[in-house]
Amino acid sequence: MNNFNFKKGYNGNMDSTYIPQYALGAPTSVQTANQIAEATARLNAGVYGVDLALIDERIFESVPKQHFKEIDRLMKLTGAKASIHGPIVDLAGFTQQGWQEETRKENERKINYYMDMAHELDAQGNTPLNFHINTAVPGENRRKLTEEEYKKLSSEEKKSVNEINYLDGRKGYEITEAIGIVDRDTGQLNQLRREVKQYPGGPQVWTPERRLESLNQTEWDKSKLNVFQLQQQKAEVEDRKLAVEREILPLRYGYEKSVLTEEEKARLVQLEKAAQLWKGHIHELNQHVEMGLREIYNDLKYISKEEKDEIRKEHNIDVDRVIENMGEKYKEDQKRILEFLSTKKARSPEEAERIREGLRVLQDEQYKELQRGLNSLDEIHIIPQKFIPTNELAREKTAETVANVVYESYKKYKDNTPILLLENLSPEGTLGSAQDLINAVEESRTRFTQKLIKEKNLSESEAKNVAEKLIGVTWDVGHINFLRKYGYSEEDILRETKKIAPYVKKVHITDNFGFNDSHLPPGMGNAPIKEEMEIIAKEFKKKRLKFEKGDVLVEAGGFVAQFKENPQLYALEYFDSPLYTYKKEPYWKDIWEKEAPYFTGYGPIFPEQHLGMYGTGFSNLPAELGGPIAQDRSRFAGTPNA
Repeated sequence: MNNFNFKKGYNGNMDSTYIPQYALGAPTSVQTANQIAEATARLNAGVYGVDLALIDERIFESVPKQHFKEIDRLMKLTGAKASIHGPIVDLAGFTQQGWQEETRKENERKINYYMDMAHELDAQGNTPLNFHINTAVPGENRRKLTEEEYKKLSSEEKKSVNEINYLDGRKGYEITEAIGIVDRDTGQLNQLRREVKQYPGGPQVWTPERRLESLNQTEWDKSKLNVFQLQQQKAEVEDRKLAVEREILPLRYGYEKSVLTEEEKARLVQLEKAAQLWKGHIHELNQHVEMGLREIYNDLKYISKEEKDEIRKEHNIDVDRVIENMGEKYKEDQKRILEFLSTKKARSPEEAERIREGLRVLQDEQYKELQRGLNSLDEIHIIPQKFIPTNELAREKTAETVANVVYESYKKYKDNTPILLLENLSPEGTLGSAQDLINAVEESRTRFTQKLIKEKNLSESEAKNVAEKLIGVTWDVGHINFLRKYGYSEEDILRETKKIAPYVKKVHITDNFGFNDSHLPPGMGNAPIKEEMEIIAKEFKKKRLKFEKGDVLVEAGGFVAQFKENPQLYALEYFDSPLYTYKKEPYWKDIWEKEAPYFTGYGPIFPEQHLGMYGTGFSNLPAELGGPIAQDRSRFAGTPNA
């Protein structure tokens, strides 16, 4: 361990072009809970950064907590550093079926447990714990247009195109193909796609944003129309009831004077039954009207802050105050109704009917008061945003979860709180762009900072420093390469990397061709990995940071599964790492596949069996902790094993 530190400090310990070799880590297998054996295998291969790939929560929960402590001892024994790739759980609470606050809270409790286990992995440090930012829930799907595609667009269509400004003055163009939306009441998901509709006056572009605006307007109008139709129906029923009561009056008078014929008596009975039916129908309609008004009132909570500010500026109306007054008046009316019911007791059917009639009058007044308040807001043309983009809800709820989890962990572990990292995944998923990820991290840090100031009495600057330390980004160079399937170029990928670089604390190195998550070693696909690492390395240098053990993980499990080869060697080749400690020739890329005398060729110097043979002279330990490999004869003396 001391030798490692000496070499690192003296000459860089196999520095590569952009990152030192000791910073290149490797993940464990995702398929087993025996992470001790997996960690040992990585250490035996000379890796100084081991990432426990516990992406399946069932596998994670199959690892005894004592094993995390044992892995911690292995790390300290070898001078290595461990991190955790957390399970695939959606921090915002989304599932393929929709969004629910209960799911978010359940996931928050799970992540609290994962943070506890991350602390077990290094009780004196800050274990990085990584989570994917989304779980394939549709977010914002953009596509880059070619010059030919852009030229073919009509003038109307070009209005819906977003411009991309490059540093050299060139312009690019992109369109939003689709956005995911969520119903904030039910949590149901949907997707709105871009459409070009042919109208008599010419084509019109219905962008996803325009369709969302139309959807919210339609739903708001539908809710109001439903109440209006019920009120209209109620007015018609009241007219019929009034007509019946007018016919009843002379017949009832005649009945009291005993002058009615049998036929007239039968008619009176029939009319009184009809009047009761109409009254009952009116009562039902009142209930439906009230329910409709209450649903409309509920939708008022979805008026955006921006719209409220605009209404205050243009109309001098405080929407929140109007809504609050409506609610208070409704409560007062409800209290009056309950008091009326508690003081009235029916001693006869006639008196019971009078009480019911009085109750109907009070309820009608209550509904009318609520209706007046809603009408006053409707006059200024508000549109509650009941449906919002999934990105918006994902940002808000992810930030809530992250801030809560990190704060709970900070209360327990203070300076040794694990670091929670958000990793980019699919660009078309929620929070899939660099800017979306930045917004989520910023809001998470802000919420966490506010908690520290309020609950722990930290100064604002102290709280911000803690938040910046404990909440950050893992940048996966393979995942951002998926932009290629939407027409984006290497330049666009590097533009995204430059945006996110100030927030990056860890990098995942994996290569592909932009269509599938192939998990190839670096250099075997078309991801601009070196260029991205150069951008991130410059940002590190600007902050006076340096790559530490395991800050850069080579995730090439797909290649290992297909070809049964060690991807770390390909990473050493790709990053121009030297063969020896001193940064000079020979380099891995020049020597590792050559047959030559010992010390100069891959054949003799690094055969696969050496990974399991040397450095394992602890005969009483199990194989996964460095003990002997089961075989017929001794590896050194050649004598038979007992």
